[in-house]
Amino acid sequence: MAAKEFYAHPRQISDVTECEFYHTMDLPGIGTVNGSWDLRGRIHDYIGGIPVRGRRILDLGAANGFCSFDVEKLGAQVVSFDAESATLFENLPIPGALFTDDYQSWLCSAERRLDRLKNGYWLAHRLQHSSARAYYGDIYHVPDALGTFDIVLVGQVLVHLRDPIAALQQAAARSSDTLVITEAVADADQPVMRLCGTVANGVSYAWFHLSRAFYREMLLMFGFELVQITQAEYICSHSGYPEAMPLTTLVARRRSSAP
Repeated sequence: MAAKEFYAHPRQISDVTECEFYHTMDLPGIGTVNGSWDLRGRIHDYIGGIPVRGRRILDLGAANGFCSFDVEKLGAQVVSFDAESATLFENLPIPGALFTDDYQSWLCSAERRLDRLKNGYWLAHRLQHSSARAYYGDIYHVPDALGTFDIVLVGQVLVHLRDPIAALQQAAARSSDTLVITEAVADADQPVMRLCGTVANGVSYAWFHLSRAFYREMLLMFGFELVQITQAEYICSHSGYPEAMPLTTLVARRRSSAP
């Protein structure tokens, strides 16, 4: 299959009002567009300070492309991966949540938001003269045809998934060398998954926080060794989150198969 058919066709977006942004970005000719997370100037912290120049990188859950474009500016070759459709989104079945009580209304709204996020990606892509390519699919079925990457970035994606283990396995399969996972983690010494959303708090969009020990064991199963753990605080304006949100970045390297 030709590359131009395999990857998403660029959208010609010029009107910022047609867009939505998950990350705050500074766009040439437009200025600052606000999102729920402000990672500006923090990409080195967010990816654990690993070198990216000349490396091929898969950005899983790229949203409007902030991380994709920032690592590209540092010399990486990037493929941005995001959901093909909002039907792939998974929320907890909390009574009273729109996802549970009126799925079709929720889906219609979620599809509009996803479409606007994609518009934001392509607007930023054009204004920043990016060469990154985009692929829209299912994180539980990342195609082999994408090839392998030196580095796979998984930034605040797993918390939103019913099955973070399956998604992590897909990420590992696409990485020939390094996995970088940035998430809030459970404060526990044991390999546990801690439920985020409950009936009491009404949070339907966040499933689990995994402990460091959990990541360590799962990564070993997928052929990786956890080599670095760092933590930093990032500016967050998402409702219900602390303004200074601590996130942990875990860097894992593929283990040698040599005896």
